[in-house]
Amino acid sequence: MGRCLHLDSRGKQCRREAEPGSALCYLHDTDEHAHAIPPGTPLRKVVFRLVAALLLLIFALQSYQILKALLDW
Repeated sequence: MGRCLHLDSRGKQCRREAEPGSALCYLHDTDEHAHAIPPGTPLRKVVFRLVAALLLLIFALQSYQILKALLDW
């Protein structure tokens, strides 16, 4: 048996041994770790933009409340 062929986001190879008859270990051979939204789909872009807009709104509201408290508006 060889090593698992899975590469992480940094390009490092998994250190576990591969399952018999597979090129991946037991952690990476299952579909449990698959992306909920596959990369490259338009839905993924929309989800990321909605999350970014929500975080921006939260940041803006917190900044407004801090300024309001500091300046006694």
